[in-house]
Amino acid sequence: MKSIFSSFKKRLQQPKPLQWYISAPLPLFAGLALMLVLLVAPKVIEDLVKANAVETAVDLTKTLQKIRNYYAEHVLSEVSNTDTIEITHLHKLSDNSIPIPATFLMEMAQSYSEEDKLRVNVTSPHPFNSRKTRAMNEFQKLAWQQLTLNPEQPVSTFDNVAGNRVVKVALPDKLTASACVDCHNSHQDSSRRDWQLGDVRGILEITVDVEHSLKRANQLSFMMILVSFVSLLILVLFNRHIAKKVVTPLSAITAAMTSLSERKIVSTETSHSGYKEVNALGNAFLNFQNSEQKRQALENEVRQLAYYDSLTSLPNRSAALERLNEQANLASTKHSFALIIINIEKFNEINDTLGYNIGDQTLIQVAKRITNVFVQEYVARFNTTEFAVIMPCKNAEGEPCPMKVEAMTKQVITRLQSPMMIDEHQLHLSISIGINQVVNSASNKQQINEIVAHGNIALHQAETSHTQKIVTYTPELSNALNQRVSMIKALKLAIANNELVPFFQPQLDLNTGELVGAEVLLRWIKPDGTLVPPFTFIPLAEASGLILPIGKLVLEQACQLNKQWQDKGFKPFRVAVNVSGVQFDQDNIVDEVSNALTLSGLEPKWLELEVTETALMADINEIIAKLSQLRELGIELAIDDFGTGYSSLNYLKRLPINRLKIDQSFVRNVIDNEDDQAIIEMILNLGKSMKLSVLAEGVEGPAEEAFLKSMNCDEVQGYYYAKPMPTSDFEVYLQSINKA
Repeated sequence: MKSIFSSFKKRLQQPKPLQWYISAPLPLFAGLALMLVLLVAPKVIEDLVKANAVETAVDLTKTLQKIRNYYAEHVLSEVSNTDTIEITHLHKLSDNSIPIPATFLMEMAQSYSEEDKLRVNVTSPHPFNSRKTRAMNEFQKLAWQQLTLNPEQPVSTFDNVAGNRVVKVALPDKLTASACVDCHNSHQDSSRRDWQLGDVRGILEITVDVEHSLKRANQLSFMMILVSFVSLLILVLFNRHIAKKVVTPLSAITAAMTSLSERKIVSTETSHSGYKEVNALGNAFLNFQNSEQKRQALENEVRQLAYYDSLTSLPNRSAALERLNEQANLASTKHSFALIIINIEKFNEINDTLGYNIGDQTLIQVAKRITNVFVQEYVARFNTTEFAVIMPCKNAEGEPCPMKVEAMTKQVITRLQSPMMIDEHQLHLSISIGINQVVNSASNKQQINEIVAHGNIALHQAETSHTQKIVTYTPELSNALNQRVSMIKALKLAIANNELVPFFQPQLDLNTGELVGAEVLLRWIKPDGTLVPPFTFIPLAEASGLILPIGKLVLEQACQLNKQWQDKGFKPFRVAVNVSGVQFDQDNIVDEVSNALTLSGLEPKWLELEVTETALMADINEIIAKLSQLRELGIELAIDDFGTGYSSLNYLKRLPINRLKIDQSFVRNVIDNEDDQAIIEMILNLGKSMKLSVLAEGVEGPAEEAFLKSMNCDEVQGYYYAKPMPTSDFEVYLQSINKA
């Protein structure tokens, strides 16, 4: 029982809907009130009927007593003075007799008929001797006891007589007149003779038939209850209607608020309840909902811009990094993943030559091809030319992750390198892929950056390799990168500390042996005297962009030194400065050359720029325009390492150049290699036909010199004549040849 009560109490304490609080209390309390009325009404009605019956009996008793007193004082007093009329309770047995007051009272009371719904009976515990056979019933005995103790309080009770409900009322029959006292004390048939005025001699019992009154009262009570019930039902329905009008829009608002909190775009129409406050709340919510939907739409748009690439509709780098963070949380020995970074090599050439529209369409097609291969994987655009793929895989079951990644990357690189038609342009893309297999990772910013960095290291290795275009990260790659980073730092320090110094190698006229020029060759000499080979740091300088400040410095030093030597009286000669492809691609290359000449005061004709053949293989029109501007300065131009590139004759004849330099790889083995002999002969003939001077590099002996002379080569350079020399040594060399 206790548990049931606790459960009921707990349910009552639970939050309930607003409609329950509005509509439930009224019918609950009204129902209890009706139940109370149904239980109490019969008792109340009986009490009212009984009280009315008692009042009627009291009024009747008073009337009868007044009549009896009048009879005793005014009638019997006159008759008692005569001898002809007898006063007796047996007056019906004698013609000349009248009843005593008590008999008169009884006979008068008996005159009430059943139509009057009243019956009157007078009884006494002290009857006349002739009436001793009349015994008092139980009610009369009980009434006599109570009236003897309290004559002023009528005694009443309900009873049933002949099927009708009646109220029996017992009232005291007092001796209120002296004549009555004298009569009862002197009457020969009286059973008691010590009566005094005011004594209760007997009981006046009045029986009131209340059947009809009770029925009428019950009918009236039923009608009142029925009317109350109908009124209550109407009130409950009306209350429910009010509750519904209040709760329905509130429920709609609550549901809409829930949807909005779940970032669902909903359209809610709050119904008008007819209540000003609720309508105001509904209108306020609609305004809030519209504002919130606009805010969410704007937030989604911002999120779309923040996390998705507008061109390819793929997730962008920020979104990819968040996904990497999720995968790193899951990474374990049984759940690894791979970060695959796919790069389009030399993509800028497409934008530069075909336009940005073709470039954008190319990126869209690349994105489609990648997603067609990696259908179930997460694909994102990582930056301008890179795409990232996050591939979850398991080592413990199924296909091993490395094998799966290898198979899919080979498939995607095949797809991407197949010809691509963009607006009638057939493109052949060069693709490189870096892979980082991640196992037992940790989710933190440093770890995510490390994951990406390792993928980029592998990608860089693929980009720099001519044969291996898919590279998986290994710790050895990081070691190489660390060495590269250390070298770049050291190179920056070397620039600041003037550790990069120019060396000069003479260029001679092959026929006369006179000095006609000197090539500036950069050397890195550390403070401890260690010489860093050029093939070690020059490519690194070009890749890191440090070649730009280095090249500018070398150009200025070469011009200044050449002018100084001329000022010292040495015979003028040209100084040849190598210009890398990175330098040549700069828009300000012409200005830098012009500034170097101006600062040094060197005449332009004594400066030559050497540009490699591969550096001139971009936009031919732009190259011709830039070379023409340089030629207009008055300097000379040479193509360095000629024969190692893929220049066509049609391409070459348009270039405003002065000289071709035969690469030393052809000169070094020319005596024993007929192919090299044929190449050198072809270059010499080409130069003569185009009226260009030809210089052969790498001459290391008299045999090579003799061959070149036989082929009418113009100029030579190499160890056979002189090694590259620092400034001081080269100045000594100049002094020696000038004396000679």
